[in-house]
Amino acid sequence: MRRLKILVLNKKERLYSSNKAIDRILQVLKENNQSEDFWILTESGQGDLSGYSSNPILENYKFFEDYKTDNVLQILDSVKPDVLLCSNDYDFWSRSFILAAKYKKIPTVLLMQYGFEYAWERNDSIIRGRLSHFLKRSRFLLGKYSLLLKTYKKIGIGIFSILKSTLQDFFITFSQFEPSGRYGCDLILVHNEHLQKTIQKNKTNSKIIITGDPQMDNVVNQISSLNKISSKKHDSKLHGVFLTTSMVEHGLWTQKMWEETVIQTVSIVQQKLTDKVELVLKIHPSSEKKEDYEKLLNKFRVKIPIFQTENLLDIINDADFIISYGDTWALWEVLLLNKPIIIVNLFNYPKDMMPFVKESIAYEITEINQLINTITKIQSLKLEESKINQFIQKYLYKLDGKAGLRSAEAIMQLVENYNKLED
Repeated sequence: MRRLKILVLNKKERLYSSNKAIDRILQVLKENNQSEDFWILTESGQGDLSGYSSNPILENYKFFEDYKTDNVLQILDSVKPDVLLCSNDYDFWSRSFILAAKYKKIPTVLLMQYGFEYAWERNDSIIRGRLSHFLKRSRFLLGKYSLLLKTYKKIGIGIFSILKSTLQDFFITFSQFEPSGRYGCDLILVHNEHLQKTIQKNKTNSKIIITGDPQMDNVVNQISSLNKISSKKHDSKLHGVFLTTSMVEHGLWTQKMWEETVIQTVSIVQQKLTDKVELVLKIHPSSEKKEDYEKLLNKFRVKIPIFQTENLLDIINDADFIISYGDTWALWEVLLLNKPIIIVNLFNYPKDMMPFVKESIAYEITEINQLINTITKIQSLKLEESKINQFIQKYLYKLDGKAGLRSAEAIMQLVENYNKLED
């Protein structure tokens, strides 16, 4: 069997932080079909990555700029992929490749990674975040859009169609959340039925398959072999993990909301429960910067251990409870380890934007003083297993460790169908 070459589009952070969903799919493809992957990376707009390891974890890649051309068709001719795989960034750069691949009759696959309903609804904070991002990075973004316009032209799209698309893009970008699914990938892999139905409302011609979340496969497998008995020291203290997420970076929170939530949470635990609780910070592995937290904590003379790239399961397995805010996908790993979750919501953030709170899977506190009482009685708080199972089925379809396999099989079937048409 000929080795299948998969071209993956991603951002430069992939050099330092794994995209677990894509990596899981590639792992299964390599195991079952002798596949190989090649990555084309672009600058993400996040700027300096000095907080990451200086040694990239990815080898088979090339930066888009290294090709020294704005002709995406030429790049595809050079790479010669059998299939294009991308994730759902609202990214003019990715769209250029999708359009060019379809023109070259290369099958295209989109991995949708939004599991909750609110991500599909209009949200004013997301729009404000986009506007702010555009004002800061206008030159960079306009350059990427220029690439898209050039790709339109090279594949033979007429001027009037290009103008129509440009007007639509401007309106959609600053008025609503917009999935890349409307750009016509052959196959879209989604987490749950709600995603499938939402994309279908866009009248897409893409085939949509529900797979569950591939990045959870390794989590499920690790947990099944993990020693659930904590390895922490046997002492009288409760061990807590403050699990943060990139709400500011995604335009969902203001800087002030983040600062006050972090400082108030850490400070009250240290002031009121210093003899009873040991708390550590676990920040997002790629979208947040450790130095931002160090600067904030130093400003208020607060000291707390900060983890970033360390294995999340190892950290939360040693915890008696987890504190978080907003919404983070990492809470699924917490849930599977059956750890109590406390969501700090000091700014009346909508429950619809916090699914774990909305579905009563987490305990919400709206005033910082409530945190002390909740932590004190945390060991007596238990969730119904049936409620957890319903939550999983609604948002992740199945947690059976086979989402990557379902995704890989769908991709192979797509490629096979393309090959039959070519023959």
